[in-house]
Amino acid sequence: MTASVVPHLANDQGVEKIFVGVRELNCMGARPPFDHPHVYLDMGDDGQILCPYCSTLYRYRADLGPAETDPPGGGQGLAWADAARMLKDHFGPGTLLLATSQSGTNIGVLASPLKTMLVNKTNQTLVVAVNGVHVTLNPYRVMLIDTPPMIGPGPTPTPPPPVGDTTGPVVTITNPRNDSRVAVGTTITIRADVTDNVGVSVVNFFINDALVCSDTDLGYKCDWPVPPAKGAVYTIRVQAIDLADNRTNRTITVTGR
Repeated sequence: MTASVVPHLANDQGVEKIFVGVRELNCMGARPPFDHPHVYLDMGDDGQILCPYCSTLYRYRADLGPAETDPPGGGQGLAWADAARMLKDHFGPGTLLLATSQSGTNIGVLASPLKTMLVNKTNQTLVVAVNGVHVTLNPYRVMLIDTPPMIGPGPTPTPPPPVGDTTGPVVTITNPRNDSRVAVGTTITIRADVTDNVGVSVVNFFINDALVCSDTDLGYKCDWPVPPAKGAVYTIRVQAIDLADNRTNRTITVTGR
């Protein structure tokens, strides 16, 4: 299953069980900032699974769509849905906004001369520069700010990669070791050394092909809550993307103990 259809779900209502339309999900207990570590859960053929952190029971129901839950509201408030609401409240209908060049996989940016809307699409705290002013975005947050004035000539744009650059990043997974055993119910830090001849754009971390983290800072890492199933085998894949969109993947396997 691809990362785009693995939702982050919350149990703000404190119900005993939530029916969902997917078999794979990330449970975060409550919405940020009161969330517990986002736990990847895979029902497999069982049709239900219990979150080891908050004891919420998730049950699969085929009549529900990927973004639907019963009771309603179990899904994380989607950043772009919040953005649409804030656009209506603050700009009024018909206002033309453009997604800026800073928009990407991790951060969405909508800007006008008066207001700028920032959307953190990840479960990591990120920092984005708006006209030279650095703004910190908590996980899955939507922020509306006054557009800062340009400072001097504006921020120096990132130089384009050399024409014809086809050299992908060099990736080494330094933790955990391949074929190692990891303690279930704990959170381990996946670490990777990544270098590139031009520059690294982003490093993505996958567990069994489900995206769990994205990091843009040197010392690339991802905190992964290990599911409770002992003996389960997990494939950890680290994908590095450079400024020319060259991609390198490295994989290891670990077993829950």
